[in-house]
Amino acid sequence: MSKSNVRATPPTKDPDQVYPLVPGINFKDFELSSEGLPQEQINKALAELLNYESVQKASFLGYQANQKLDYDSDLHQYLNYHINNIGDPFQSGNFTVNSKFVERAVLDYFASLWNARWPHENDPQLPYEEWKDSYWGYVLSMGSSEGNVYGLWNARDYLSGKFLLEDPEVEHIAEEASKTGRAASVQRRLIYYQAYAAQDNPNEYSPVAFYSQDTHYSIIKFMRVLNISTFYEIAVDKKLPTPLKYPEDYPPNFSKQYIDQSNGWPFEVPSNEDGSIYIPALAKLVDKFAYWGYPPLVSFNYGTTFKGAFDNVKAAVDTLVPILQGYDLYKRKVYYDPNDKTKFDIRNGFWFHVDGALGAAYMPY
Repeated sequence: MSKSNVRATPPTKDPDQVYPLVPGINFKDFELSSEGLPQEQINKALAELLNYESVQKASFLGYQANQKLDYDSDLHQYLNYHINNIGDPFQSGNFTVNSKFVERAVLDYFASLWNARWPHENDPQLPYEEWKDSYWGYVLSMGSSEGNVYGLWNARDYLSGKFLLEDPEVEHIAEEASKTGRAASVQRRLIYYQAYAAQDNPNEYSPVAFYSQDTHYSIIKFMRVLNISTFYEIAVDKKLPTPLKYPEDYPPNFSKQYIDQSNGWPFEVPSNEDGSIYIPALAKLVDKFAYWGYPPLVSFNYGTTFKGAFDNVKAAVDTLVPILQGYDLYKRKVYYDPNDKTKFDIRNGFWFHVDGALGAAYMPY
């Protein structure tokens, strides 16, 4: 084996025979050895890479991804800096080689575009009511999938009756630690408190997810990661009767392959032919689970990946709000302590998530 091919562990098979073929690419030119690569091989690999990406940029169709970029003129010099906006965008932090001031400008722009209250505030010196509704956010590093999982995570905890509280013992711990003879400080830490469902409503803090059959697969994947149950899973597990009848409760040209023939439940909320969510079916499904006491988590789409479909969010919300109000899920009390009825939080008993990956930035215009 030549020095350039030294590997810590030999392959069990030739990667060329296992991995998919890529036009114009010789995988051998990209194999990394434990000893590094000679400059000649690096140059050859980079040339192949540039040629491949140039061809794809010029000819690729099928996804709404902007390829008309000009980073060469404005941004290339920043490749020589290790810039890291670690932590909260609204806190300076210790890693000062950052561009958080740019990030804040971008966040303010979208907060304004989406009618959020801006700028962000979190000032403990001011009354909480003055700034509690100001927005918070950050610029994603992994695209809209990261945004979806963050939004769904918050939805799960909010509907599950979790409280995020400052640990009241933290200052006492710091004081006791200092008595050992060495000054100590303890950062404020947050603790979770879980509300408990009332005996007459065991589903009170069990979120149930609704999303259309045209929803991006990442939403479905994150439901699994976050352990959020879908309406179909709960219905099958508890053998619940379906509120939908085929074909009258489904959109025209709906395929029966999206219905579980053993119980009549759709796997996801049906979509119209253009890919938008079918609101009459959504309303019946939400109504049924609201009747059973479940707080609904509805995920809408603003530009689906394959059809470019936009859910009519306003029409859906206008339809769902009366249902939620009828089951006392529009506003509800969530108690910190089941034995102390004076400690509670007023929350919505629902969450509307919008996956705006391909449309939320320009549809307001």
